[in-house]
Amino acid sequence: MGFDMRGVAAPAMGMTVAILTFAACPALAGDEFPIAGTYVQNAACKGDGSDPAKMVVRISESDVHSSFGVCTFARKEYDGNVLKAQMSCNGPAGNMLLGDVRFTLRADKNIDFVDQDHTYNVVLHRCPQTSAAQQQTTATTAR
Repeated sequence: MGFDMRGVAAPAMGMTVAILTFAACPALAGDEFPIAGTYVQNAACKGDGSDPAKMVVRISESDVHSSFGVCTFARKEYDGNVLKAQMSCNGPAGNMLLGDVRFTLRADKNIDFVDQDHTYNVVLHRCPQTSAAQQQTTATTAR
């Protein structure tokens, strides 16, 4: 499946994709692809509330919440440990952005994220699943 990007300014897409990124995925060939959860960009997640809010990303099966805004999965395709996705984002300035991204699940359960043009690469570090972190994630995705 080929991905393309239409109606998106390239510089804005890098920032958009970086913050928008991630969602829980259904099973892959019988194996789970567990990327739903709370992450911190490019730093280990403490999960105690002291992580910088602007670096926290919450992923659900349908969307991604971050300081950038909310991005929804328009299309998903699985290839082994890689999720190829087309995402639609409502940016902070009210801009609607559409772009293609890849999430690669690593053995350590962190995620390598890259946009289609390789202009934005980030590692999402999974937060520990404490009861407080789970409650916060549930409350955020329930809205």
